[in-house]
Amino acid sequence: MTASPPTGPRFFRSLLAVASVALCALAFVPRVASAHADAKADGAQTFANSGCEHCHGATGEGTKKGPSLQDERHRMNAEQIKEQIKHGGKSMPAFGDALDDVQLESLVKLLRSKKWPPIPAPTAQ
Repeated sequence: MTASPPTGPRFFRSLLAVASVALCALAFVPRVASAHADAKADGAQTFANSGCEHCHGATGEGTKKGPSLQDERHRMNAEQIKEQIKHGGKSMPAFGDALDDVQLESLVKLLRSKKWPPIPAPTAQ
């Protein structure tokens, strides 16, 4: 004797609830990814406009003045990166007074990302 598949109003309400939660979760994922991409793009603009390229190169590859930032996510966590940018150290000047919280967070998102978006040309301020 084989069991029959579940049926009835209670089963369908449960199924509808599970499907609704799944659809909501799927709808949320692209927005999160898009927000992260936007923050990285903002970080790239902050990188270009704040003089980071002067020491770290146009794409963060490093120069004689400053180290490569392309793999910074392996060396420092987000809080450590934020503190380094704000307070400087190891011959890096402090940028805490030059960047607002949004710029700082977007720069941290850029530095913590595996793949950087293209760094734009600096914009006139």
